[in-house]
Amino acid sequence: MSDGERKPIPAPAPGAARGDPKPVELDVLDTGAAGGRAIRGGAFRTIAYAAVMLMSVASVPFMIRHLGVVDYGHFITVSAIIFIIGSVTEAGLTNLGVREYSVLEREARAGMLGNLAGLRLALTVAGLAIALGVTAATGAERVVVEGILLMGTGLLILLMQQTYTIPLQSELRFGWISLLEVLKQLVMTAAILALVIAGAELLPFFAVTILSGLVGLVATLALLRRQGSLLPAGELRAWR
Repeated sequence: MSDGERKPIPAPAPGAARGDPKPVELDVLDTGAAGGRAIRGGAFRTIAYAAVMLMSVASVPFMIRHLGVVDYGHFITVSAIIFIIGSVTEAGLTNLGVREYSVLEREARAGMLGNLAGLRLALTVAGLAIALGVTAATGAERVVVEGILLMGTGLLILLMQQTYTIPLQSELRFGWISLLEVLKQLVMTAAILALVIAGAELLPFFAVTILSGLVGLVATLALLRRQGSLLPAGELRAWR
């Protein structure tokens, strides 16, 4: 190469001039792609909601006809108790988690997520213990108490799964969140129809939420495999 022909010098990567080991990775919220992702995500969530409703409508009538008035009444009673527990212990923690996760430094996010998961676990276990104690003390039928235990376990798994979707929500990965919702409902619908076909009694229907929640939790953790440790934590200062 002659003196007049010089190779162009490539532009340094962001951070290279300062001696950083690698370029700084920006959050999607700090880029121009955030708006488009939010709009597409809204469309995905709407489609997923419609699909979940259709699958529910397809399975519930068969379950009602199969269980009959009395057993379906027990099922609704347990479902209402579990719904109350979930509503009280949720208390806006998912929205709070999304807000905090979005503004925290990357190094602090795993700790916050673990403590939030631990807090929700503790609150829900306490709520279930109270519900089980009250129903047992008031002379509720055994199938109701057992149903609360089974559906309560499913609620625990579901709330953990919802907690671990916080990184996905913060990164505006609404397509994956929508797919997870459809997957959970698909598992639930298939399990209910299978139990109806098999002529199952009431108790196994309470356990459907456990199966659906486990599938959703495993799929969510697979999406977060690069997030580091996701074990629930119990730092009381962080809980407060």
